[in-house]
Amino acid sequence: MPDPQVERWKQRGRVCLWRYADDCRNFPGWDFSADASGRAAILELLKLMLNARWSSRANIVLARGEFLATLTSGHKGRVVSPESFKLKYPKDRVPVDHWHWEGNWIEPELTLGRAKLTEFIDAIECLARGENDFRIGDEAQPLHGIDKSNVSIWFW
Repeated sequence: MPDPQVERWKQRGRVCLWRYADDCRNFPGWDFSADASGRAAILELLKLMLNARWSSRANIVLARGEFLATLTSGHKGRVVSPESFKLKYPKDRVPVDHWHWEGNWIEPELTLGRAKLTEFIDAIECLARGENDFRIGDEAQPLHGIDKSNVSIWFW
């Protein structure tokens, strides 16, 4: 049964998730950023998920175009961004430190355990304070190299 509070959540603002297709060795994984309204909406969603009675999932629509171009303007390589990504929190059905990507680079889905969901909340709060250039994810993910199932997210 999906959680009704999470089901009623409405996205606001601009949220970006992208990767650099041409330089996976030096820029592994996903990159994430959002404007103030987008950060507030994502923070609201993550807290609703954390406090939900039931397992929950949400589809996050991603901004592209000029906003994404501004964020990636210092990189010469090809930038790839999906139209959306799914975020899943299955509550107690996964270990607390669970971090796993499913799907592919075009339709990604991230499943989180409680500790990783809390870490994601902390990361969005850091962004809101102007802190950036850090990553969260599976601690087994090497800094360089790619394993699509446990790749990290860098926050900007």
